[in-house]
Amino acid sequence: MTFRIRRLRASVSPEATLLNIPRGTAVIKAHRTSRDSRGRTLEIAENLIRGDYYKYSFSLKADEVDG
Repeated sequence: MTFRIRRLRASVSPEATLLNIPRGTAVIKAHRTSRDSRGRTLEIAENLIRGDYYKYSFSLKADEVDG
């Protein structure tokens, strides 16, 4: 599965209403692609995630960083 955070931003009225959060609350726009063992795409999802509900952490090893 590949999970990419596309953007962090403030929510706007329609999505704030759907997510039951105040307008302007931080949201995370992310893209997820799931594949089977042969590499065939099983699912593609665009996600809008409540910023007050999830916590993400990342760690990189020096050999995983480009440049």
